[in-house]
Amino acid sequence: MSLEAMVFGVVIGVAVVVAATRLGDRLHSQIRPALMCLLFGPQAPSVSQIPSDALRDLERDAPHLYEAVQQPSAARVEDQPAEVTPEAVARIRDAEDVAAAQKVARSLILNPDVADVVAVLVKWNPRRHYTEDKYQRSFKSYASKNGYAGRLQEKPQVTWGAEGSDPNRVGYPDFALGDPDRARHQVLLELKANLTSSAETDRAMGQMLRYLLAWKKHGPAVLAVCGDAPPEFCFLIRLYINSWREKLHLPITVWFKRDDVIAADKLALMPDDDEE
Repeated sequence: MSLEAMVFGVVIGVAVVVAATRLGDRLHSQIRPALMCLLFGPQAPSVSQIPSDALRDLERDAPHLYEAVQQPSAARVEDQPAEVTPEAVARIRDAEDVAAAQKVARSLILNPDVADVVAVLVKWNPRRHYTEDKYQRSFKSYASKNGYAGRLQEKPQVTWGAEGSDPNRVGYPDFALGDPDRARHQVLLELKANLTSSAETDRAMGQMLRYLLAWKKHGPAVLAVCGDAPPEFCFLIRLYINSWREKLHLPITVWFKRDDVIAADKLALMPDDDEE
């Protein structure tokens, strides 16, 4: 073999090795996330998305809140949607009864506990109310008759600090639904009604965030917005929900009840009490 042929062979060999190495690195960078997802499931967003200065200030000035923010969630954000879409609502509502609706909801929502609560919410058909407490009484009555008898806790106490340390760190959301002996399978449900001003909406969302930070060690949550809610406030609520899910890894789903204005002819046939 001539010297020129040997040199040419060496050059080609080096070029092949370099190309293969670069291709391997590129494939590794593309395959590794998929492999990690396959082995360990989707990776949760990190609170590192929050500016480090803000976290340092929080750790110094409000250690209990800092601890709540840093604590891992008991439920996976990826297992429940940010919002129950109108298409999902239509499919769930068309089910014959609540049990069938829950089967449909479980085919759409990975977290079965959230799916069951969403199905009951969608099948619940109260008359229009003007106060939250009437919506709450109506839902409590309906849920108790449809699978949650003895499995519905009203105004559960949640806290993000040491027990009894500060009354400002204790909250009382509307309901916890599920088996009380299986805390991680309970779903926090908060009902909000007639959010017709930015002040009401901001106050409601601030309260909801406090509940979520306290509840994240227990499980997922659902926010049901009933009654009047203008489009601009629905948009604002969606911004809150998506930010909480992305930056704080809070497993929260919002549902906007769009069908609670009952036609006058049907309203006349409904019972006079507020429990149905």
